[in-house]
Amino acid sequence: MMNNAIDILACPECLGDLSVEAGKTLQCTKCNKIIEIIDDVLMMQDKVQPSFFDMPCELLLEGEKSEALWSFSHLNQSKIIEKELKQGDKILDIGCGRTVYYSRPEGANVIAIDPSFPSMRENKMADIRVCSNAERLPVQSNKISAAIYFYAIHHFVGNNMDINKENVQKALSECRRILQPGGSIFIIEMTLNPWASKLQSLYWNAGRKLLKERLDAFMYTKEEIIQTLESNKFTPLKESYLSFNTQAFKFIPVILRFPWIKIPKILVPTTSTLFHWVK
Repeated sequence: MMNNAIDILACPECLGDLSVEAGKTLQCTKCNKIIEIIDDVLMMQDKVQPSFFDMPCELLLEGEKSEALWSFSHLNQSKIIEKELKQGDKILDIGCGRTVYYSRPEGANVIAIDPSFPSMRENKMADIRVCSNAERLPVQSNKISAAIYFYAIHHFVGNNMDINKENVQKALSECRRILQPGGSIFIIEMTLNPWASKLQSLYWNAGRKLLKERLDAFMYTKEEIIQTLESNKFTPLKESYLSFNTQAFKFIPVILRFPWIKIPKILVPTTSTLFHWVK
């Protein structure tokens, strides 16, 4: 794991190359920053920062037991990604949390990045696990074959809507830097209907002030995600926007903290959308 890590990862401070120190830590060859390793997770953050996804895994799993939710949000999306990945790919899964929802081809490596240390510690599907954030990827430039955001970018939030959008812009700019020429970016998101987006804009800033970090999601329309991809000079592939639906009156859990709260799909103002663009 250590040798594979230094071939792909970089110092989170200066993006310098890393070296292995006594088999227990990594060190930047440029600024001498020490990267601690805890439970096989590379700590690219100076300290373990609290995250919404530090909640017990059992609670997160409860919502995923819903067949309707799985068919709506994960099943077909995972199959499409699996078809596009190639042998030997270096795959960066950003904001993946405690698992990986797709199978990788022979010889491919998955590098998982998430700010939640408990989630990274639980993730047994990735080859390299890194505790860090998406806006400053500790990865060398032009090293990654495919970058995947599986329902992640709506969690790149700050204290107001402008910061939310800046975070996504920074994240995709970083993604372009680390991708190889011709490398793929996959974004799977619950895109908002236009009327729901307008409603969200009315309450979100006030809600964040009231709820603070408990309001951890800001949703985007399909058009807003396209604009951000275009501004970062990604190129769309044919049939890049694939929407997935389930039966209108199947009941779906919509709040991770309260998986027993379910509403009919017809009342959910989002569509599961997959974007596949290239550098």
